[in-house]
Amino acid sequence: MLMTRPNMQGISPFFIVSNVDQTIAFYRDKLGFETRFQEPDRDPFFAIIGRDGVQLFVKSDKDVLPLPNPERHPSMRWDAYVDTPDPDALAAEFADHGAAFSEPLKDTHDGLRGFEICDPDGYVLFFGRPRAFPVRRQSVRKAFATYTICSSRRPADGRRNPSRQTLASAKACCQVPE
Repeated sequence: MLMTRPNMQGISPFFIVSNVDQTIAFYRDKLGFETRFQEPDRDPFFAIIGRDGVQLFVKSDKDVLPLPNPERHPSMRWDAYVDTPDPDALAAEFADHGAAFSEPLKDTHDGLRGFEICDPDGYVLFFGRPRAFPVRRQSVRKAFATYTICSSRRPADGRRNPSRQTLASAKACCQVPE
């Protein structure tokens, strides 16, 4: 009997913030989010803010400070990845609303196109998408297969690592810097 797999619709990061009203205003005015829920109506301590299929839960407590990922470790900057099919248009919209970019719109070294925005409490959101693959689709499949073999398990022939030449071609196809 074939069973269907239950579907998931999204994920909502939960940010501890210093001031819910300030957070709502930033996401509304700079990023076009709406307030979907807040409690209480005046001087809220909790809110759900969102835009399209994206939403965040935010909460403040006088005894708990925000702790964005960049404060934990500088190389783990993102607190949320927001997938968008057109990061160029979204960046233009955000710029028109006066949003400041912590990283400008660009093609990243890890195969993405997008930009970063830092909110008032230091949470970093990356808005972007995977870049289009190179024309050599067969080479890309081989490169990802090589990466999978290297990173997760031993290849069928028992070698621990593929040859340098195979790794070099995989990096070239995936646009991974040496």
